[in-house]
Amino acid sequence: DAILKYNVAYSKKWDFTALVDFWDKVLLEKEELPRGKTPSGKVLEEAEAQHLYQSILPDMVKIALCLPNICTQPIPLLKQKMNHSITMSQEQIASLLANAFFCTFPRRNAKMKSEYSSYPDINFNRLFEGRSSRKPEKLKTLFCYFRRVTEKKPTGLVTFTRQSLEDFPEWERCEKLLTRLHVTYEGTIEGNGQGMLQVDFANRFVGGGVTSAGLVQEEIRFLINPELIVSRLFTEVLDHNECLIITGK
Repeated sequence: DAILKYNVAYSKKWDFTALVDFWDKVLLEKEELPRGKTPSGKVLEEAEAQHLYQSILPDMVKIALCLPNICTQPIPLLKQKMNHSITMSQEQIASLLANAFFCTFPRRNAKMKSEYSSYPDINFNRLFEGRSSRKPEKLKTLFCYFRRVTEKKPTGLVTFTRQSLEDFPEWERCEKLLTRLHVTYEGTIEGNGQGMLQVDFANRFVGGGVTSAGLVQEEIRFLINPELIVSRLFTEVLDHNECLIITGK
């Protein structure tokens, strides 16, 4: 209800079924049950559920409201055919993502030919709609992120670089040797990619279905590091000769 109070135009369009189901299951876990009995549909332990209500959500509201003081200038857009970088603090990203959770970004993807129709959606309203076993897990991951950034102020920086390649190499005529390459089918990007460049076969809309029901390679990668999600705010749809490079320090 709170989100719809400042999104009146979408009050009959947005569906918060997934979010309501999540809250219902959290509340169910807080009910008194016979010793040793576990509530069905459990999504959080009782202590975690209590901490979510009493600390994490109020802190998310605070960091969302701090946005004008944290992001003091308009955020540049990474448009098509640009070779450009944006560097943001982790604190700025946390505030922007808290606002995305509360769906405060106006004029995003409201109309097919609107100013931002060629950008991914950033508000989390599609994550909150419908019923899917994936969505409670996504919400738990995001709340874990918000817990970390609200309990201890992050101090790192994240740089988003859009690169557009105009002239492709003539591979069939190239005589240069490739560097040594090791290929393995064992392990995972997230488990074995420490200290390496990590590449995913990206959706042209960066992040793919991370803020909806999608849950394959790109979405999983973005949920492991939710700060990647903020790139959806300012990265226009990628063309066939473009990529987005995200680095942190």
